[in-house]
Amino acid sequence: MTKRRAVLRIALVGAGMLVAIELALHVLDVRPPSPAGYPEGLYVGAPGGGWALAPDFTGEMAGEPPIEIRTNPGGFRDAPFEPKAPGVFRIVALGDSFGFGHGVEVDAAYPDLLEQMLSTPERPVEVLNLGVPGYNTQMELAQLRRLGAELEPDLVLLGLYLGNDPSCNLERRSPPPRPRFGVLVAAGLDEPEWQVTLRAFTLKHSLIARNLRAWWRERKLNAVKDSDGGVLAAVCENLGWDAGQALDLFLAEPTDDAREAMDRTEAALRELATEARALDAELAVALLPAPLQYAPAFLAFAHESCGIDPADYDVDRPNRALGDAGARDGYPVLDLTPIFRARQAADPSKLLFADVHFNAAGHALAAQEMAMFLLELGLVE
Repeated sequence: MTKRRAVLRIALVGAGMLVAIELALHVLDVRPPSPAGYPEGLYVGAPGGGWALAPDFTGEMAGEPPIEIRTNPGGFRDAPFEPKAPGVFRIVALGDSFGFGHGVEVDAAYPDLLEQMLSTPERPVEVLNLGVPGYNTQMELAQLRRLGAELEPDLVLLGLYLGNDPSCNLERRSPPPRPRFGVLVAAGLDEPEWQVTLRAFTLKHSLIARNLRAWWRERKLNAVKDSDGGVLAAVCENLGWDAGQALDLFLAEPTDDAREAMDRTEAALRELATEARALDAELAVALLPAPLQYAPAFLAFAHESCGIDPADYDVDRPNRALGDAGARDGYPVLDLTPIFRARQAADPSKLLFADVHFNAAGHALAAQEMAMFLLELGLVE
């Protein structure tokens, strides 16, 4: 037997063993738990790049009990968007997972509640929910440019989550994921598309790859647990630019990256206001507070567990900066932080959030304040 034949035989035997193991895993249905809370198939590529929600999708988001997710033909968690009828006042609600209604049924999310609160027989109001989990302000601007003329808004309402929306606008620090095979795949900022696609394809179709990934993650987690300080130390190390609450944004003396992130956010808001006016509409911005801004236990935990000094932080600094930007660039800004802080202080046992997202009570409070704000300013006619 020549050396080449021997190598070929070994390769064929190895390939056969892999196929046999793959088949056995499928027959036995040995699948690791999915790390994602959203169902497979929810995400598709968006025109011009980025991602969108799949049209006419039905699935369940992880929860107790699971939460139904349905999208309309346009790929939004809302009823089908019809041509605007005469006499209807239409609000286009841009946002991320907060507007989408992460963790709550769609009729408990603030866009749906806001429509109910504003609409009357004499003045029908539509609130179109364009919330897409993971979006940053620049993606919301691109979305309005793509869909604004078709949707004919009278008002554009942006829900801006203060916990990490500004930090996500600095993509070199928060590289956006990429849609592949119905899910979002984490990727490096300069990672080639073919590598992302190959990795996603392998994980989608191979139970060997998925189980190996789960094993590797467990191995890394165990290594973290055994390291100095364990998991808590790893959490503390990442709080500055965390996906849910980027503490660097709230420093009294912000870092250079935090300044750049805020500058990018203000620039995107200025362009959103210009785009809205080009559609004969106005822009209004609602600042959605992070729990650390209205639930003292969050910053107290960081202080006690991570050694973070609360004196180094000014948790209202981003609010003031964005309020000043609105006054300068000509769009109204509603800061929901004071009312959330007052409501949480009045009854600390009744939380307004789950993980960092609003729960049903938080959405109801946000919608109530938005409705009053829009009516008082005469933005809803």
